[in-house]
Amino acid sequence: MWSKVLVCCAFLVAFGSAQQNAVQNHGFESELRGHWESDGFSISRSSDAHGGSHSLRCAGRMHNSHQGPAQLVTLTPGKMYKFSAYVKQLTDMPGTLFQKYRAIMQYQDSGTGKHSQENLAYHTTVRSVDGWFRMAAFFRAPTQAVSLSKLKIQAPDISIDFLLDDVTIVELPDLADWKTEANQRINQLRMGDIHFRFNLGPGISASDIDVQIDHVKHLFGWGTLVKDQWMIDSNYRHYQDMVYEYFNTATTQGLKWKFDKGTATHPDYSQAMACVDSLRQKGMLVRAHNLFWGFEKNLPPYVVHMAPHQLNVTVQNHLNYMINITKGKADHWDVMNELVHGQWFEEQFHNPDYSQDVYRQVKQLDPKPLLMLNDFNVVARPEIADAYLQQVQKFMSKMLLVIKLIKRKRLMFQAYLQQSQKFLSQGVPLQALGLQGHFHETVPDPQRMMLYLDHVAQAGLPLWVTELDVQQQDPDVRADYYDTALRVLFSHPAMHGIVLWGFWDQHVVDKRSALVDGNNLNINAAGKQVFHLIKDEWSTHVHRTLSSGTDFHLRGFKGDYEVTVKSHGVNVKVVHFSLTGNQTTVNINVDSTRVLSPHL
Repeated sequence: MWSKVLVCCAFLVAFGSAQQNAVQNHGFESELRGHWESDGFSISRSSDAHGGSHSLRCAGRMHNSHQGPAQLVTLTPGKMYKFSAYVKQLTDMPGTLFQKYRAIMQYQDSGTGKHSQENLAYHTTVRSVDGWFRMAAFFRAPTQAVSLSKLKIQAPDISIDFLLDDVTIVELPDLADWKTEANQRINQLRMGDIHFRFNLGPGISASDIDVQIDHVKHLFGWGTLVKDQWMIDSNYRHYQDMVYEYFNTATTQGLKWKFDKGTATHPDYSQAMACVDSLRQKGMLVRAHNLFWGFEKNLPPYVVHMAPHQLNVTVQNHLNYMINITKGKADHWDVMNELVHGQWFEEQFHNPDYSQDVYRQVKQLDPKPLLMLNDFNVVARPEIADAYLQQVQKFMSKMLLVIKLIKRKRLMFQAYLQQSQKFLSQGVPLQALGLQGHFHETVPDPQRMMLYLDHVAQAGLPLWVTELDVQQQDPDVRADYYDTALRVLFSHPAMHGIVLWGFWDQHVVDKRSALVDGNNLNINAAGKQVFHLIKDEWSTHVHRTLSSGTDFHLRGFKGDYEVTVKSHGVNVKVVHFSLTGNQTTVNINVDSTRVLSPHL
């Protein structure tokens, strides 16, 4: 199954080939001679190494958690780079379960002198017992000239000492023609060969028979977030029709704990379950989002201040209740949402493996759904776009506020990969990875996206983009950016589905991501392009007469098909079949009685 992933991972291997490292004394095998800055704390060489004989020991940080080793590096403007480093935490802080680390690039513009920074990698669940862990990222150097480029490892609480080793920043070759390569992968991965064999009854002339072959449902998951009440309200029939016309997958948020319409003792998810039942009746795949969410703000208020024992009982009751009402009805469960970023339950119970136990319980109670992790800043570009940063700087004079905004854009794909690998190594029934794709004020970068996807695909699990939106004011630009994002994602062999984070401007995070506008649900330029890809370019519709042959081959997109056989323009037979693999044979018998007497 995963041979396809290995083929595409050649993309990652090719770009990871040996190149000149921009980092000096990257393995600390030489004496420290000024390449590395220590910013008021102690650095020394240690014989405890990840690779080679030495690493860098960082100790005595007393001022703030931003202190960490740094080095000036030389980058080529506009080029893509691969960053990697290994870190080992030496001590822990009593009363704190996890520590956080991040790697950043700091820049100074040659013309304006302004400073900016890009977050490369971020790890949030580090403990000394875990030993060496890797930080990794792909980033593109600024296109404008810079007078300073500095790599910095920002460390956790100031009392924590740590080691750093094998730090690399390597320039990657440009991706020559991403679109052609993506289209070739789509043809290889998403299509199969269909051999049609029509057996005509006595007296039937092949020249009198026409066939219409229509791809009616994708095997690939094309989905959207839906609003529960609109899916069961007859006043929103047009909205419902669009959901069922363009998508085969739907995500409902009504099952979130914080959206419970009842009370602590008498929960009420009747509206959400009515939506689920309606979706299932239409043959939609249902994504249940989400069971638990490890942020205090996303929990019911009555849960937040419970003592551990009472909290454990409450959590168990909620888990049992939710799986009981959804059993057999949910195809996916985002069991623990955004776990790389929020570990509230782990902290409350002082149990670093708490979520793993929850996954096991859910699978035992309901074997049907795919159990997924789901997190952000994994596939979408993490840094704030230049234009947005300038806008923020214009209205906020204090740099501290700008930095706080930038911190929310941290790249997590290496931490996410390690988290999923840890789950799998512990026998946790993790079955797919959800990658949020929020391109807010950023441009989808095909090369960077493929590198991210290849990296996360090393977990060996199906990938789903669970929350895709592209925010651009101009609908035509928005259409181009959606085309880029969807084409890259659809072409990746590990990708099994893409779910838009809404499509109507009345139910999206930002109207600049909408595909459909206004009360009449008018399809805008972005919507026309997205729906064209799903229904036309990446779908198969063929009309032909059998006069050119009753046996023929067709290459079509995978999924469900409907074949309509006509004689002199009159429907005489309808046949359904599915193409799920690389090839299939379809035999269709055309009965002479029906053809010669079409009024029967």
